[in-house]
Amino acid sequence: MPRKYNIDRVILEVLQDGDLSRVELGERVRSKTGFAVTDKTINEAIFKLLKASRITVTGYDLSIYNGVERVQSLKPDGIVFGLLERDPLEINLLIRRLESENLHESESALTSSKKFSWQKQGILGLMLRVYFP
Repeated sequence: MPRKYNIDRVILEVLQDGDLSRVELGERVRSKTGFAVTDKTINEAIFKLLKASRITVTGYDLSIYNGVERVQSLKPDGIVFGLLERDPLEINLLIRRLESENLHESESALTSSKKFSWQKQGILGLMLRVYFP
């Protein structure tokens, strides 16, 4: 078995279900591979995917502080990662979901499209600025 266990491929598979914090991502990767994968290996794979623009940072999970009022430093475990959708078919489906009558689906599509446009100021970013100033 290779030393890296194709962690980047496993991370992409796990993120298909939705955005995850670094801690949740590590837990799911370990359960999916069945191996004791170190945090260092997971971090390397995450950074490789970030550099390749395959995933993006979508937010920060504040629940890791467990009610602490005064936070003096940021923990990397709270960083939330998600897939960066680049397929034209997926972008087209996302635009169609924006026009949905289902409020939850439209809001989800808007959040996803904003995430995408912030990362890649491409055609979708231009369209969002026109339709949602």
